Amino acid sequence: EPDREDPAEGDPRQDNLEDSLELPTLVKADGSDSSITMLRPNAPPIPDTPMEHRIPGYTILGELGRGGMGVVYLAHDEKLKRNVALKMILNGEYSSDDEMRRFQLEAEAVAKLQHPHFVQIYDVGEYDGRRFISLEFVDGGSLDRHINGIPQNPKESARLIELLASAMEIAHQQGIVHRDLKPANIMLTSTGEPKVTDFGLAKIMNENQGATRTGAILGTPSYMSPEQAASKGDRIGPSADIYALGAILYHLLTGRPPFRAETELDTLIQVMEDQPVSPRRLNSTVPLDLEKIILKCLEKETQHRYSTAKELADDLRRFQDGDPISIRSVNLVDRVTRSLQRSRHDVDLRAWGSMLYWIGAIVFLAEVGIYFHTRDGPPYNVQTGATLRLIQVVLLGMVLWKNRENWSISMGSVERQMLSIWIAFFLSCWLSLVVAYLMQTPDRPLDQIQLYPHFAILSGLIYFVIGSNYWGQCYFFGVLFFALALVMPLELTLAPLEFGGLWAFCLVLIGRRLQFLKSTE
Repeated sequence: EPDREDPAEGDPRQDNLEDSLELPTLVKADGSDSSITMLRPNAPPIPDTPMEHRIPGYTILGELGRGGMGVVYLAHDEKLKRNVALKMILNGEYSSDDEMRRFQLEAEAVAKLQHPHFVQIYDVGEYDGRRFISLEFVDGGSLDRHINGIPQNPKESARLIELLASAMEIAHQQGIVHRDLKPANIMLTSTGEPKVTDFGLAKIMNENQGATRTGAILGTPSYMSPEQAASKGDRIGPSADIYALGAILYHLLTGRPPFRAETELDTLIQVMEDQPVSPRRLNSTVPLDLEKIILKCLEKETQHRYSTAKELADDLRRFQDGDPISIRSVNLVDRVTRSLQRSRHDVDLRAWGSMLYWIGAIVFLAEVGIYFHTRDGPPYNVQTGATLRLIQVVLLGMVLWKNRENWSISMGSVERQMLSIWIAFFLSCWLSLVVAYLMQTPDRPLDQIQLYPHFAILSGLIYFVIGSNYWGQCYFFGVLFFALALVMPLELTLAPLEFGGLWAFCLVLIGRRLQFLKSTE
């Protein structure tokens, strides 16, 4: 998160100068975990504390917080005789179109939300080339500082998130998605009532599709939904806020967010790939029903979370009243279904679509050659068999080399894993043949067809690994190979055709899926 300068030491207002409008983290899509500032080199610096009466009608009292795009001051509204949070855009006349549009969208979003649990907007204006928004000042500090790493009371935490979920349901009905909900953006009144602030990343659905910077991941990694972490801007909807509310509740009950690594990049990877540690493992006093609610909010796939913020609020109300919550226990059928629906690393593998077509064709044609070579049974021409498999290796290498420019920069870890899996598979098959050739004797010549059920079982295991790590429906392919291993002995002569055909079928289906995903980006 961007650095923030604290108020001057000794300031009597220091306890109230919370970062009431903390600005978001902006992470580069190439994996760099340094924050990107939107400041331009030729923009004039803004003073740490403007001179009094710099903005007509307001007296600046101190700084509340600042980030890459804006700064927030505690100010006194001279006309209405009240303190306000004055948010200003840093770059003024040097601001980019993106900055100006985002600042305007924030004002529009807050103006639409007249609700006691949203920080209210009082005024929008411009002075000396710098735009500003006058907002309600909440004097109880941020939820982040209230938690301070200490687990909170479960029922009080459930009530707080219920209020926020009810408020976010109203925002969602207005077509507004916050996209940066976190404890630092929840302000508390002096009586402990929560108010959502900082709509700087808000998305007004069907209106501001151009406000998200291409190639950037906007938000705060520890509370960011997997679809945000994967930079799927067009797919980020109300479910992202529901995920964030679950992450905040997790933080309230355990004293820490569900994912937090040494760097922002590592945190993003955890969000996309890892399951959160059970809250009850970190704090044994967390009620089971509350843990179920949290884990439902933190599901990787949006369809498994609460469909609306209202449903989340209703379950939290049931918990507080001692009534049964709506979540039923996850049974074996649910687990199998979710495993089959699991889809990971689509972005990393999206360039593999057409390449898999070629790999499938090469594997199939090589097995067709093996079929004609082995259909009359042993003894075989060793040179012919070795030549066919060598041609297969060369062609596969050519396809991989030709498509190298479509891979992720420097080939990402996911692609390396996938290549390692397939290379290990082909090496295992070929080494099995070599060992079998070496073990043959004149009176017992090698019948390599008998090895094909073994190859089918090995293929099934490979697809189970792929299903576990990438696409859940590959489990089906694994089952098909296991079934083929049982069927092959009925007519071993056809084993190469069956084996090559099934491999080509599976690779083409995966390739089509990846090409479809690429075309919908």
